[in-house]
Amino acid sequence: EYQPQGMCCLEVAFKSGVPVRESPSKDAPAIVTRKQGEYVFAHLQNFDGWVKLWGEEGWMLATHKEWGALLKPRLARGVDFWALGDAWAAARRARKERFGAREVAELKDLERRMMAATSSLYDQHAAEDNMQELVDTGLLQKEDLTHSEHWAFQRLFAGVLRQAVQEEANLKELLPDFKLSERVPPLFGAEDDLQEEMQEQQWEGEEGWEEGGVARGPGFDYDPDDPQFADTTPVEFNGRTYLMAPNNVIFDPPNQIPIGIWNNEENKIEPAAGMVPGCPYAALSYFGRTYLLMPDGKLLDPDTQKVVGAYNRDTNEMELENDPGKMAVKTQEQRPQRQQPKSDDPPIKDPVFDDDEPVDPQEYLERGHQMVKGGRLKSAVSLYDLALQGVSRMRTVDMSLECEILRARAACYLQLGSYRELKEDADRILGCFPSDPEAQEWKRRASDGIRRAKFGLEEPAADAAYLSGRVCTPAGNGRPEACPQCNGLASKCAACGAGMQRCAHCASVVSKANACSRCHTTYYCGRECQRAHWKVHKAECKSSEE
Repeated sequence: EYQPQGMCCLEVAFKSGVPVRESPSKDAPAIVTRKQGEYVFAHLQNFDGWVKLWGEEGWMLATHKEWGALLKPRLARGVDFWALGDAWAAARRARKERFGAREVAELKDLERRMMAATSSLYDQHAAEDNMQELVDTGLLQKEDLTHSEHWAFQRLFAGVLRQAVQEEANLKELLPDFKLSERVPPLFGAEDDLQEEMQEQQWEGEEGWEEGGVARGPGFDYDPDDPQFADTTPVEFNGRTYLMAPNNVIFDPPNQIPIGIWNNEENKIEPAAGMVPGCPYAALSYFGRTYLLMPDGKLLDPDTQKVVGAYNRDTNEMELENDPGKMAVKTQEQRPQRQQPKSDDPPIKDPVFDDDEPVDPQEYLERGHQMVKGGRLKSAVSLYDLALQGVSRMRTVDMSLECEILRARAACYLQLGSYRELKEDADRILGCFPSDPEAQEWKRRASDGIRRAKFGLEEPAADAAYLSGRVCTPAGNGRPEACPQCNGLASKCAACGAGMQRCAHCASVVSKANACSRCHTTYYCGRECQRAHWKVHKAECKSSEE
């Protein structure tokens, strides 16, 4: 199989380690044994599953028909494996027999720091279209800019690593004779083909050694709107509502973050294991938090990089300083209870709206907004798609309505991290309004997200303000200067009417007003009243616009 860098980085996966032998044979003398968690680098492979090491002498067996995978390929796409291999080779030459767990941890931490620095530099200069400055500072060569973005990022990683070794005293001690090897250029056209394949597949799912994949773990590929998860039901822990899939994976809506896996036999929640793209360590998701699992079993907080606990592989249990699982589930009697869907949670197909009349885009737009308020972003996107279909069937083109639907759908795409779709919607809006600042910002974020996906970098958190800005709220409080009940200081008060509205159907006072997204002047106390009043309000809403 073609390796785009002409080099493959593998992690020793076998618990007792894997020997390095003089020749590709089990009977050949062993030179040294590489322990579990160490990285090795190979540039050749024979048909018997042996790989020839680079940076050191010898061969290693990658797979065994009885023992399975001995070496696990890594997918750190932004890392220059040649430069990283130079670093590991330099450390092994310097330490020789003293090369152990401490050096392995230092090298992995070095890779993480260099990736963070490279990402920051690349994003800054790519956004400013000033890559030439990286050439002027010596971090890149001029010819590096003639290759793909992937190549330029990897070579920038090598330049940042070389500079760090020259400037940091501890790295000079760890890598005393470090020197970058000459990088083999990629085959013509092969790297571009590989990048397109990686973008389409996004390297998700569990794949074998031949495919070069990494298992993401149970729950990491869960889609709550996928038909195979039609039986997903809400469950409640300590007053909070989660979603449980048929395979017992529990998620935290609306972002579908896995919080763990329910163990029916032992009546407890266990962490969901997987891999984070671009990160050399395994990841554990537990009650909405992600922890990095070190080879020695310690758990690190990815934000603070501090040890926050330990993981027991034998019992699949986590010992945390502040265990969110113990805070959420105090006793076995708090086993997740299935809940009935709430009446305010609108279905996609609604008999009140889905009558025999022609498709009304405004109806689907309104229902899409309701889905957004309930945190069902993918369902909202489906409804916005139907709204756009309705616009396309109208006799006259309503550009303002089409752009309103596109804005609502783009806000969902931003939250979902669907950057290619976000860019398409932003381009359509800019085609109508070229100077629209919000669409320009969406296009910038989409381009940045697409570029980050190429290198498997961590994506920036979605901005909730974009989504909340698309859901209409009442305009103005109408609050008097003084009120005997709240003295004019409350944000919501039924006595003076601050932040309160009247339901258009039952006339009751509502503190959490649900406004019609078209006229912004009609409010309801709940979904039931809104549906009951829709036939009347539809005519009123249209006439108010006219």
